[in-house]
Amino acid sequence: MGSSFVSFFTPLTDRLWAAYFTSREAEREICNAALERMRDESRNFEHIVANKPYKNPEHRKAVEQSSFVLLSKDVKPVTELAGVWNFRIRRDARKLIDLADQRDAAGVLAVIAQLEPRLK
Repeated sequence: MGSSFVSFFTPLTDRLWAAYFTSREAEREICNAALERMRDESRNFEHIVANKPYKNPEHRKAVEQSSFVLLSKDVKPVTELAGVWNFRIRRDARKLIDLADQRDAAGVLAVIAQLEPRLK
């Protein structure tokens, strides 16, 4: 009787474990994409804060406009992560998007410094 009971629920437990690990993998991919974008764009934000000269008008546009847009686009999925433990990550991601919309490079760098260790 006991072994048939266990074998009856085995497919269910297998599906539950598969769903759990699949969702964890999807969250990890979202966090890694956001982390990679933050690392790439942080150099541009440092460039803005340091008030360094630009090579040409296209370089200025890429640094001052595109960096904020790309960062917002890649961090947006982080604000939709599920789970109780992710509330600080979601809060900081929302704050980062708000600062990127305001074009505040110094604020963005500060939030990246807070958010980066949590996404690792």
